[in-house]
Amino acid sequence: MENTYSELYRQGNSGIFMLTHVSQIINRDESILAYNAHVHSHLMYGALIWGNPILNEICTKQIFVKQKKAVRILIFGYNKVKQSCRGLFKQLSILTFPAIHLFQCFKFIRYNNYLTSGESHQYSTRSEHNIYRNHASNKSIIDNASRVYNKLHNDLKSIRDNRIFCRKVKRWLIDSEFYSVQEFLDFKY
Repeated sequence: MENTYSELYRQGNSGIFMLTHVSQIINRDESILAYNAHVHSHLMYGALIWGNPILNEICTKQIFVKQKKAVRILIFGYNKVKQSCRGLFKQLSILTFPAIHLFQCFKFIRYNNYLTSGESHQYSTRSEHNIYRNHASNKSIIDNASRVYNKLHNDLKSIRDNRIFCRKVKRWLIDSEFYSVQEFLDFKY
């Protein structure tokens, strides 16, 4: 786990270094492409596993700080501006690091049919789309993903087509701009 985190942190630093230099000579759209290639791709890799804030609270905060620094470079260039990034992720249509973890959890549940089939009843109730786990630990991938999936709005969970589900959930996560998984869990629809 520590090896993965240190590699991600190192990749984040090199991505930020690259962004500081290329953002001075290319336009914003090309800078966003560079961000997606050199920062976002590393954040997506393994986010389901090491993005769990219950296991890695300090690591997730440090990685999110790196991501915010990269977003500031995209907007302001290399001015070392210490402005809040609230609203900037939405402006650039970029998922925050906690939203990347949430998105990976939602996809994990949706694409693993054995988790959703046969675990609920056939009656039409307000929680008919929820996943029920019998494990006492909330540190496993399945339990964490189930917990956050159950908090997702039923309108989104009821979408049958996985591609449409992913597209709508991603748009909703970008618009909501969650700064932590707990912020999502506390969110009132």
